Amino acid sequence: VGIGRELRTGSASVDGREVVLGTALMLIGGNSRTVAAAADARIKEISKTLPPGIYAHTVLNRTQLVDATVHTVASNL
Repeated sequence: VGIGRELRTGSASVDGREVVLGTALMLIGGNSRTVAAAADARIKEISKTLPPGIYAHTVLNRTQLVDATVHTVASNL
């Protein structure tokens, strides 16, 4: 028995290169638009502090999904 590290449980890639992927979780009862906007704003803040050549950006902004869903429901009504 020896000291080791956790087993790897997944990976993410962009254009064939390995990247780090993070997920923002919303608490039950949260407003998805507010949470998505806050997460996106925080990613932009964090990106400004990263070393040259390292950047962070939003991959999926749930606001786009919510807006499309609202538009579909409004059109169907």
